[in-house]
Amino acid sequence: MAFQSYSSSDQLLHRQGERMFGGAGLGSTRRLSLFFATLCVVDLFGVFPIVALPKSIISCGLYGIPLVLFVITLQIYTAVVLGRCWTIAEKLDPSIVAKNRYPYAAIAEFTYGRRMSVFVTVLLDLTVFGGGIPNLLVAAQNLQLLGARVSGGTFEISFCYWLLIIGLLLCPIMWLGSPKNMRTLASVSVVVCSSVAILTWISIGEDRAGSFTPFKDIVLGMPPFVQLLKAYGIIAFQFDIHPMLLTIQVDMQHKRQIGKAVLFGILTTCTLSVITTFLTAYRYGMDATNNVLQILPRSWSLYVTILLRRR
Repeated sequence: MAFQSYSSSDQLLHRQGERMFGGAGLGSTRRLSLFFATLCVVDLFGVFPIVALPKSIISCGLYGIPLVLFVITLQIYTAVVLGRCWTIAEKLDPSIVAKNRYPYAAIAEFTYGRRMSVFVTVLLDLTVFGGGIPNLLVAAQNLQLLGARVSGGTFEISFCYWLLIIGLLLCPIMWLGSPKNMRTLASVSVVVCSSVAILTWISIGEDRAGSFTPFKDIVLGMPPFVQLLKAYGIIAFQFDIHPMLLTIQVDMQHKRQIGKAVLFGILTTCTLSVITTFLTAYRYGMDATNNVLQILPRSWSLYVTILLRRR
């Protein structure tokens, strides 16, 4: 009887802790379903794989295909393993749910102690900071490109200034909360990503400037080793979900489904990226630029794409 009383009290305290710290925030916020978790994964990748990845794959020729498959398989496998780590930690120490605001630090502290927790936090912050810089740079560059294209070169603000403006505008959005508080934002982001992809395809199809050679200068043989390394780095960077994986998982209704969310999210983004890569390779070949939008002709679809790319 004493054991049963203690067990019931412990379970009650655990449920109260979940509601206060790691549960549904104010009690009214629902947890993420598999569908919305998938949207969060697609949102995390953004449009970067659509407009910045094709050139790297094209430069590798046919070897770009197994390279992409290898990176994607590795990302999915390690994401599933990382998700299981949190599930195991919850079973061994249910109180870790109260630390779901910083899940990586919580696992590190549970495994190796406080010092490792601080070390992991520093590494994670550096990773997120480093991962955000290229996205901000591309967005700023696109706005500079938009001004130059629309005005015919008379209005051109340096991307350095656009970088500061975009950063200031995005700060309030970053304060909205965890993924479970951003269902609408994630949904809008996925619509934007799909729109950018479709408009990019339209822009490529509308480019009829002169004659062209399909798959111009694309080499099917083994590319230089350095080129393979560069392509691997770019692909691995653009499909790296690990810094935000546990943040999504701890907000999910069924945490064991994180692997499916990652799989569906990557397949969605890869589908958009593969179509863009094929069309770019067919129309421009090795003349394709690192940012696909830079080589596209002036058109309404390009301008809308650049505006949407700011997301």
